[in-house]
Amino acid sequence: MSIYLKESFDKKISIAMARGTVVLDENLFHLTDGLKKLNIRVITPKARMSDAQIKHDLLANRILITNNSKDFIRDASAYDYGIIATEFLQNKDSAYVVNKIHEAFVDLSLWSKRHGFIVQLKDSGAPEYRELTN
Repeated sequence: MSIYLKESFDKKISIAMARGTVVLDENLFHLTDGLKKLNIRVITPKARMSDAQIKHDLLANRILITNNSKDFIRDASAYDYGIIATEFLQNKDSAYVVNKIHEAFVDLSLWSKRHGFIVQLKDSGAPEYRELTN
């Protein structure tokens, strides 16, 4: 879907709407371009932002992609966010990891879930999906 905005000189600009928004943990910023090519809006925390600040300020109704899921699992249902854990992947090539993330979104319909879950990406087999509760 595109939205057309009319500027004062009648030039039309097409703006594609993102499929959804993810927050990338600081050690995964290299995935930004690959995710944006999939029409995913990417938010990256500011430098030295604490995990508590990230949870409070950035994660509500979003999905966190992280290599350090243990620091975020406990609060996912309280702050209404989902987690995609990449630390179980042995192949850390950016294109490979982005493809695994894309497959998880499609195969597990993650955009419709949005929060209260963790998906652990693996090199072999399907990603492991688990609901998180308080």
